[in-house]
Amino acid sequence: MKSAIIATTQLVRCHHSPTKICLEVMNMTNEELRERNLENLEIKSICSSVLDAASLRRLEESVPMLMCNLEKITPPSFFDGMKHLVIHLLYEALTAGLVFYRWMYRFERFLVELKKKVTNKAHVEASICQAYLQQEISTFSSFYFEREIITRRKRPARNDDICEDLYENVVFIFNYSGRGKGVATNRYIVGGKLQIAHTYILMNYPEILPFYHEFRAEFSALPDSEIDVMVDSNFVPWYKYQINSRGIVDPLLVSLSWGPGAYAKVWRSYVINGYTYNTVAYGQGQPTVNNGLCVTTIGYDNSETNFFGVLHEILKFEMPSGGKNLTCVLFRCKWFDPTRGVRKNSKYNMIDVNHSRVYRKNEPFILVQQAAQV
Repeated sequence: MKSAIIATTQLVRCHHSPTKICLEVMNMTNEELRERNLENLEIKSICSSVLDAASLRRLEESVPMLMCNLEKITPPSFFDGMKHLVIHLLYEALTAGLVFYRWMYRFERFLVELKKKVTNKAHVEASICQAYLQQEISTFSSFYFEREIITRRKRPARNDDICEDLYENVVFIFNYSGRGKGVATNRYIVGGKLQIAHTYILMNYPEILPFYHEFRAEFSALPDSEIDVMVDSNFVPWYKYQINSRGIVDPLLVSLSWGPGAYAKVWRSYVINGYTYNTVAYGQGQPTVNNGLCVTTIGYDNSETNFFGVLHEILKFEMPSGGKNLTCVLFRCKWFDPTRGVRKNSKYNMIDVNHSRVYRKNEPFILVQQAAQV
């Protein structure tokens, strides 16, 4: 089935101009307006770990024009001291070297944390000292706690995807390290959606590939497009018949022929591969967008294709096997046409995705392990 960037129309506000200039123009439709904002993204190169002197000199010459272009499309209140600072940063980077050695962010944030510790405004310094000593003492004591006791020092990161669903000696489609966020709800999945999910699970299990090639060989006289339709509609019952008629007793192959249970757990948010994925419905009205993803697939001719889409549903299915219920989590996505709906912008080295060009084939599911956030 179905790594790169989806060009969306919703942009994230940021506070510090050295990282990227704030793009406050929402729902951009004018091509000239869009190009001006893409040019602004080049400024973030001054924050990289390797500086190209020639590139910095070129940016130093173009940054006044860049700021003038921004003045044409943003109100005067947008240009405060932080925005004007960009003009001087390029010269500073050329003169003094890497920017992150001189960043004040860590000190500013540390001062904010100290100010939060003030509980007695009549004795500010003493209040900060007392709170800081308590924090140091508690951190030192945490080294002597039992391993199972979770402390601030040992608590998992926000996007830590380690969970208890890992099994040894189990194929990767059932062996994943993700976890759902929030409260899960149960949903009854019936009809074509359940069969499509079952087919996709079978297609991603290596031991099923001989059956898959045998099925395609039976209809080799048909074009590939018609064979794909036959796979979607008939491969699951055909595979189940082959398991029963051949007397195959492998518990996992038999379990795969039965397919996932009709009841599935549903989440609005999921953590996997170090990222948090939110469904489109859950992300409505939120300041950030975490529903875009990409999957790289290999075709019959061994060519790679990138599929870009947005996440609509997170489903966790159970597949009983020999007394141990194996679980499989799928993302149901809306995919965009990888041929007519995707275009590479060579000027800015970005991928433009046309959201009106939808992928017509009914293959909405991917395994959570296969997702890459964009």
